[in-house]
Amino acid sequence: MKKILITLCISLGLYSCSSFLEEKPYDFLAPENLQTSPTGIKQMVTGMYSVFFNPTFGNQSWIYLTATDDDLTNGVDWMMGVYGVGNFKGGWIYNNPGADPYYFFYRLIRATNEVLEAVPNVDFSNQTPGIKEQYIGEALTIRAWAYFHLVQMFGPVPLHLHTDDPSNMVRTPVTDVYTQIISDLHAAEGKLFLNSKLPSSLGRGHITKGAAQLLLAKVYNTMGSGSLTNAQVTVPITITRLRNGTILRKDTTITKNKVDGYDFSPLVAYDSAKVVAGRLIASKEYQMTSYANTWNPVNFGSTEFVFALETVASEFSTSYNQTFSPVGLNGSGWLHYSKDLYYLHDSLDERRLYGIAHRFQAGSKRNNGNWRMYYFPSEDSLYYRNTYGTDETYTDTTSNRCFLMKWYLGEASNPSVQLGSSDPTVIGSPQQNYPLLRYTEAFLIVAEAENEINGPTQLAYDALDMIRSWRYNTTNYQISRTMNQQQLRSYILNERTREFIGEGYRRFDLIRWGIYLDVMNKVKSRQPNFDNQNQIISKEREPKHLLYPVPTIEIDGNSLFGPNNYGW
Repeated sequence: MKKILITLCISLGLYSCSSFLEEKPYDFLAPENLQTSPTGIKQMVTGMYSVFFNPTFGNQSWIYLTATDDDLTNGVDWMMGVYGVGNFKGGWIYNNPGADPYYFFYRLIRATNEVLEAVPNVDFSNQTPGIKEQYIGEALTIRAWAYFHLVQMFGPVPLHLHTDDPSNMVRTPVTDVYTQIISDLHAAEGKLFLNSKLPSSLGRGHITKGAAQLLLAKVYNTMGSGSLTNAQVTVPITITRLRNGTILRKDTTITKNKVDGYDFSPLVAYDSAKVVAGRLIASKEYQMTSYANTWNPVNFGSTEFVFALETVASEFSTSYNQTFSPVGLNGSGWLHYSKDLYYLHDSLDERRLYGIAHRFQAGSKRNNGNWRMYYFPSEDSLYYRNTYGTDETYTDTTSNRCFLMKWYLGEASNPSVQLGSSDPTVIGSPQQNYPLLRYTEAFLIVAEAENEINGPTQLAYDALDMIRSWRYNTTNYQISRTMNQQQLRSYILNERTREFIGEGYRRFDLIRWGIYLDVMNKVKSRQPNFDNQNQIISKEREPKHLLYPVPTIEIDGNSLFGPNNYGW
């Protein structure tokens, strides 16, 4: 979303009386007029979106909670040493009204409720036809998005649908929260413009019909997997490569657990997911693109980002790039991944070729003043040294840190460029969009739902091949047609990891499949293998880690809330 700035106050001391009177008055509606005119409603909608840019995203608390707690993540101690080891109460995020996602989601919900209550009373007869319904659809979709994350992260939560709801409210059961989410999204789908029909007066970044459809399909998919029982999933715990090139995998097969509170018919939910995702695909409003094109920052996510937080230049660019990109690639390398992630990809996968950093600075210089360089993976160091040029002589090839290139500020797909702090392809401080809904997921939802309903059919395989046609360095790639249902289920989970790593999906996927505890406790720990060789990041988890702790401020201030989540 290109951030639309709201003028909250003006320092009158900077203007003479005459210059102030020359300003357009409709830019500065009094609060009491916000809910009585189309212009005021537009500002309220802008304010609704502006909630996304509060400190929850700006100060990285979203990254901390969604990207550090999974089986593959690693990083520096101060990044991983609290939330990355499961200490969800131990850091600055918990119980912090400016950072805890619990508060963020309810601020977002209140803003949507304000829009939903104000819009019906305003005359839009002189406005663009359909704009009134568009605003309602945007508010309903964002409210559903907020409740979808609340119920996944915190379980049963109070259901606030009006601004005058009492502060004391009981927790609404998971099934009822999902019923409201589905109701909101069905209503929104019928009100929103298609992306191609969105009025130019609204500008980039607004919720459209495709966003409501993809979110609804994702909701149904989560309900289906969360409710499924007696299904087995095979997950790789370690993946290594021998000197002769042989890949060794240590897998574990888990019989998944039903997620607590997910009392739905899994096949009905999956069928709905497939139908809704099919509607989105049939609309032809979006298209997958090559990996390099999707993640080049100048393309704003191209046609693949169905809904993204779009920031103006220099805003939020440091958070994502500094967190994920290594030193020497204009990042700080705070968070990286186990090398197992690298070998989860095939050799022709562009998500491995371009999506993972292969050459970066070690953080210190040699005695001769040249940077010490790492080549990743170490066993391919000579190959990548030759790929990036042999004019420099480096021998430090021991790094096992797997850094992502999604947030790199330059062109990650050009391996001939010497990437470094003086790299001419670095584009200053570009807009660095954070996707919340990506079109690729529609095909993964179709494949997963079809496999759970009918097994490994042609439809499921074709949906996966569509993704691979955009992610592989070949036009003739087809996945194996010999997998059984369990094998294809496991393949789809791995494909989601390859596609969405770094976007906060992995923990949610492990949770909704009911395999989070088994996977984390099989992995046990990760060792960064750099600088502090003795640093160990524990991955062991207890049942309490299935949900986040609710802030004590909410529990103390809501007499009907009841106790905190189990174990907290």
